[in-house]
Amino acid sequence: LLKTTFNMNESLAGAIMAMDNILALFLLPIFGGISDRPGETETAQELAGMLSRKELVADVSFYFLYEAADTVLRMTNCKLQLQGVVLQMLPDFYLQGTQLQRLNQLFKDQPIPREKLLLTIPMDTVLNAKKSTVEVIERYLRNGICLVVDGYDPAKLPGDTLKAMGFTYLRLDPALHLKQETAD
Repeated sequence: LLKTTFNMNESLAGAIMAMDNILALFLLPIFGGISDRPGETETAQELAGMLSRKELVADVSFYFLYEAADTVLRMTNCKLQLQGVVLQMLPDFYLQGTQLQRLNQLFKDQPIPREKLLLTIPMDTVLNAKKSTVEVIERYLRNGICLVVDGYDPAKLPGDTLKAMGFTYLRLDPALHLKQETAD
């Protein structure tokens, strides 16, 4: 561009390009530092919030779902015994409306048994679910999508209620692991 537009010789154009690279070494960190505040990090909740604002929760979730399904397929092909893969889902995944069509497509694309892919759903999401979210959850369960209630506490919601909804898997709240009443 410098040679053709400004009719510069190669030596001068090379010198200008070299100076541009040297300036970039010093200026990029300065301008990068202006945009980032020191010590700024995002928590999982903040990241989920950013993703939901940009409507990316489902897309990011399906990226990981396909990766987990591929893992199950590879382990099955290698004749490794596998109960299933538990995938920690973003809580907002269940608030986005039904993704059943995309989940069915996942199982067509990756020929694995549905029970081998276990998706977590936070206990708080189940407890605070509005009618539309409950319908989405029940639709998943009726269609063979395995959901694991994550952070289960029997004092907050009896297991019979979850069983009636269609849940078959629970992951106990870590704070309850050593209590006698939850040992059974």
